[in-house]
Amino acid sequence: MSRNRPPFQQMQQRRAKLPKEMRPGAAAQQQAILEQDPKKLAKLEKARERYQPITLTEKIIVRARPEKVFYAALPQNERAKWDKSVSRSQFLSPNAKKKVPVPTKAAEGVYLELTYNTLLLGGFQFRYEFVRSPNGFVLQATKGGSILLAGIAESWAFAPAKGGTEITLTKTYVPRFKWLHKRAVQSQEKSTREALEGLKKYVENLS
Repeated sequence: MSRNRPPFQQMQQRRAKLPKEMRPGAAAQQQAILEQDPKKLAKLEKARERYQPITLTEKIIVRARPEKVFYAALPQNERAKWDKSVSRSQFLSPNAKKKVPVPTKAAEGVYLELTYNTLLLGGFQFRYEFVRSPNGFVLQATKGGSILLAGIAESWAFAPAKGGTEITLTKTYVPRFKWLHKRAVQSQEKSTREALEGLKKYVENLS
């Protein structure tokens, strides 16, 4: 873990957030209103054209039962231990201003900070949107960004397979600019492989 990186909160202050029209759930909640307002609809379409999401899926086989793999991967606050693309990982208080305690276990609704090891990938605040043991879980970014990415979501799935468990990691990410699409794809392919290979090694070395 790098000790020279700026705190996660400071990094967020320097990064532009997704346009309001592109934030999670905004399109669905505002669709009826947008259809009645041509100017707002045009603004949404422009944002969609610029922030075109890309989906990437990678798989790997781990020599362990699905339950073991699931419970090793679920506490993503420990991800920096096994994913070398991540420099910081920790649970966050749902409301630090009201001094709500930081959760100690992963569950739906829990917030998580993941800071990656390069400024190109940046850092994000995620929320556990879905958790089903031992099948998988979903992380959705709610804040953050980087030079390359304006948003990201991760879906982790675990299924029995010959030789152990097949892990499927699906990332849906939003490059910040069209001309950065190729660089964003390369960075996400690399970080996805590192995450899967790191988890495989971590699980297979557990006693």
